[in-house]
Amino acid sequence: MASLLKEEVLIQIQKMEPGHVFVIEDLNYACSKSNIYRILRALKKEKTIGVAYRNIYYKTEYSEILGGVPLPPDTMDVVEKRVEKNQEIIQLHGAHVANRFRISTQMPLTKVFLTSGYSREVNICGSRVKFIHTNNKRLLQYSMHAIGSAISCMYYLRKAEVDDAVLEKIRLHIGDKNFSLLKDAEIELWMKKSISEYLSSL
Repeated sequence: MASLLKEEVLIQIQKMEPGHVFVIEDLNYACSKSNIYRILRALKKEKTIGVAYRNIYYKTEYSEILGGVPLPPDTMDVVEKRVEKNQEIIQLHGAHVANRFRISTQMPLTKVFLTSGYSREVNICGSRVKFIHTNNKRLLQYSMHAIGSAISCMYYLRKAEVDDAVLEKIRLHIGDKNFSLLKDAEIELWMKKSISEYLSSL
């Protein structure tokens, strides 16, 4: 019976893409959770799967370029799975967005997120990830979406630094459609004014 259950779980995992992140709730099984955890521990020993964080797993992926070295999963996939379990709302910190949008050359060493949950730091596959609690619902709107990233970026840079050159880079990165939605989002009045003035100059 145990070997049959393991085979059923293994078949599901084999259908996943290498590096795919999952939790036991993503699996179909007809037994107790303790049995599933036992099966997953066995698959981990066999290096079929890895543990990215507590009760968060991933299908092992190997690098052909590095001679078959196992690769860690995408940190963002793990973060999204974790906050999904916690029913949190998160947003990438504006410092990261500014770097991603090539507005700033400074690259934070620790990946930081704003969250509706509690503040904490965790280690995900060797990478430090920090969550900072915020009650600001405007900052958390369009969670993990291009529009939300733009809002987070503008909050981080503040009024003095958000000029036409910055708005141009934001528009180019999120696209005209999203930029139009950004203008109509629940943002600070100075942001709306800056965007309107920028658009009128085009």
